[in-house]
Amino acid sequence: PLTKDGGHNIQPAWSPDGQWIAFHSRSRGGVWIVPSSGGAPQQIADFGSDPAWSPDSETLVFTSDAGGLAGQSSLWTIRRDGSDRRALTRIGAPAGGHRAPAWSHDGRRIVFVVTRGGWRIDVWTVDVASGATQLIETSTNAADPCFAPGDRAILWGGSTVTGNGRLFRRALDAAGKPTGPTDVLLPMDG
Repeated sequence: PLTKDGGHNIQPAWSPDGQWIAFHSRSRGGVWIVPSSGGAPQQIADFGSDPAWSPDSETLVFTSDAGGLAGQSSLWTIRRDGSDRRALTRIGAPAGGHRAPAWSHDGRRIVFVVTRGGWRIDVWTVDVASGATQLIETSTNAADPCFAPGDRAILWGGSTVTGNGRLFRRALDAAGKPTGPTDVLLPMDG
């Protein structure tokens, strides 16, 4: 085990360089990192959950909510050493809880879901440098979005209004804007 503190440590995220595991501690709160080879965990943010690594393994993005369903939460970034913590999105822009962030392969954008309760969940991106947000799609029960290799599409899991699972894909143009229709890559009916 990498952690042995009984802290109900969840949401592990392995750094791209293989050196670190980031996680959320439900009992102690916040975002933590531990060397992947073992060692003492270090808290880098005293609030938040859902950590995700930048491609260079230097920065994490996380949601301000502490592991539950977020009515209102925003995304934050922080360097691996705990410095340079900054808000990436703001509560209300877009309205709802900002969750499940994932970096683009080039490190320029982050994709995330926005939930306001119920089954309608939006997929958005945010430009890391400017903070500009872009709606990608409104989906039913969207979860765990990620960028496809080359960053020219976003994939996410979701379902139909009748509860049948789907893997969705939306193409992006060179500027990161959605283009064309949303495709169903994998229907999981029944």
